Amino acid sequence: MTDDKWLQIVDRVKDKFKIEEEDARQDTREDGSWERREWIIFTGPLGRMKIERLIRPMIMNEQRIYSKRQGTAANVVYEYSDTETTSALRVYRDVAGTWETMDAKIFSQ
Repeated sequence: MTDDKWLQIVDRVKDKFKIEEEDARQDTREDGSWERREWIIFTGPLGRMKIERLIRPMIMNEQRIYSKRQGTAANVVYEYSDTETTSALRVYRDVAGTWETMDAKIFSQ
């Protein structure tokens, strides 16, 4: 998902529905790479909903490190891009206080 597409979706939601919360957060993942989450919570036709955009650096290379000895674990080391990112759209619906995943196609058209 591109930045322009994300902004179009956010603008469309802001025009049609009442916004409860809009925020973004950047965290460090377990493997040391970064991850940015942008979300908007609103009341829509299906009740309280949340649209979230997840941005991560693109994986450029994957290296598996293992031993041929029985019982040893294999490790995977990822090499991330400094300039390119991947982005995913996730849509949730509030069901009794928990976020239930929905099909994101309803917003990505």
